[in-house]
Parts: sequence; structure tokens; C-alpha cells
Amino acid sequence: MHHFAEDDLVEKGQVVVELRKKLEEIEVARRKTILDAGKRDLDRTTKLFKATRSVSVEKMEEVQAKYDVALAEYETAAQQLKIREIAAPFSGRITNFYELEEGESVQIQTPLARLV
Repeated sequence: MHHFAEDDLVEKGQVVVELRKKLEEIEVARRKTILDAGKRDLDRTTKLFKATRSVSVEKMEEVQAKYDVALAEYETAAQQLKIREIAAPFSGRITNFYELEEGESVQIQTPLARLV
């Protein structure tokens, strides 16, 4: 999806083209749900650990590790979503969008637009 038309001026960092990203959006939402549940579990476990010591150090470390993994997986999914947006590397004018069919696969270095 193009955010601009040919001959438009764009600023460095503006999103020029968005690749299809539905699966990445779903994965971010899924990972966010897991992260939120992990945070609630960590908060409850930490509170019990500090207040009553009814939670072992090992359990506390296990819950912390699960949260840390969930956070890393969420951040990875968010980054995967972000790279579906192609931003202008510098300010300039769009002179051409290359012809691609919707759903066509693109690889790194596949030209999508010309910016001068």
C-alpha cells in the first residue's frame, strides 16, 4: 500500500510503503496478551515473596524468567511488524513506484519506489 503518490515530497522517516502485515499484527496482539498475563503473575508472585516469603526463591526466579522471555518475544514480534513499513531513508521526492502485484513476494533489495 502506498502512502504517497508519484511526485510527492516526503520527509526522512515517513512511511512510504506498507507491506501486508495482518499476520504480524495478530502475533503482536498474541504476544502482548501473554506478556500482560506474565506481568500480572510476576507482580503477584513478587508481592507474596516480599510480604510473606511463602514463595520460594526458585519459584520467584522461574516467574521472572517467564516474564523476561515473554517480553523478549513481544519485542521481537513488534520489530517484525515494524519492518513491514518501508520508510524514506532521506527527504526527497518520489519519482516512481515499481509495479508489483498485490500479494507478490518481495525480497531484500527489491525496489519498491524511487526517491530522489
